[in-house]
Amino acid sequence: MAEKRKGASTGQKFLGLAAGMGAGVVLGIMLVRILDMNAIAQMSPGEFALSYGLLIVVLALALLLQLIIHEAGHLVFGLATGYGFSSFRIGSLMLQRVGETFRVRRLSIPGTGGQCLMIPPGSPDKPYPVVLYNLGGVIANLVTAALASVLVPLCGGNRTLVGFLAGLCFFGIALALVNGIPQRGAAVPNDGWNALNLHKNELARRSLWVQLAVSGRLNQGERMRDMPNEWFVLPEGADLSNVLVSTLAVFEENRLVDQHDFEGALRACERLLAAEVGAPQMYVALLACDLVFCQLVLGLEPEVSRLEEQATAALLRQMRDNPSVLRTQYALALLVDGDKAKAASIRAEFDKIARSYPAEVDITLERELMALAQERLLH
Repeated sequence: MAEKRKGASTGQKFLGLAAGMGAGVVLGIMLVRILDMNAIAQMSPGEFALSYGLLIVVLALALLLQLIIHEAGHLVFGLATGYGFSSFRIGSLMLQRVGETFRVRRLSIPGTGGQCLMIPPGSPDKPYPVVLYNLGGVIANLVTAALASVLVPLCGGNRTLVGFLAGLCFFGIALALVNGIPQRGAAVPNDGWNALNLHKNELARRSLWVQLAVSGRLNQGERMRDMPNEWFVLPEGADLSNVLVSTLAVFEENRLVDQHDFEGALRACERLLAAEVGAPQMYVALLACDLVFCQLVLGLEPEVSRLEEQATAALLRQMRDNPSVLRTQYALALLVDGDKAKAASIRAEFDKIARSYPAEVDITLERELMALAQERLLH
């Protein structure tokens, strides 16, 4: 039976809790070296606040640095195994390669603190290296944590430096465990799950290759509708409970929208929104947007309730700056609410987001779709 969409299992939650507790023990042991109770007793309230406020700041910096190191690990091991650079994101700040130049863009993806996307070597139907690229971040975090633990005894009584190194050690171990212990998750699968799944599943490897290649080509200005058709064709009976396979099926639906095949896209949305399909929740929310939009432009009654389901509504609030979400809200404002002022406000927000969005071809498509909604209103 196909796997239903779900969050972490009880076993996965236990592993996550154990990972956090284990990393916490490491941090606690190291902080014992920092805390000097006699010195604390002699501090004024202002001195205490300054000293330990600074400690909080350096711990936050240690976390940020380990997040950067994690994504840099993917980058380094990807380059070492034949991948090409596509984009590097921390939080919502993205460095993107376009041709031979680089530019800074903004993009937020729920459930991720960062992402390093690479262009895969070879072709989708031939073997290519996947394990080191996927586990590169975990390896980099662990190496950094080990180096930090070695340096702690050399810092003497410098509480700030020891705190920073302790933070590097703690967050390095925590990130390695959280990303390395295979977890399917509701948002996106982690690195350990991807590495394990790719190692044993040929269709999943092919699906990841296509997803990475598509992302790279979108960055270079190529539209999905112009990419090779065979990339998006899944074999009959493909296991859509597998998140990598179902994500490729989502890309196929996206391509149908880019081709303005709204009937085909609507059928694909209905199939992919079935409970037994294992697409990540983020894609489920975006598929619901596409389904409603296709119904609107085809003159059908829109299933707006799809957008109001609890999990979907929560994700759409997180993705309120996503161009596809704004496009669907624009169409609803025009064709359901009949509120031109609301539609104009949404369009203004879209234009603002478009200026720093990484994939300009996506913006071009979304503008076309909003124009179609406007045409539907006039007819």
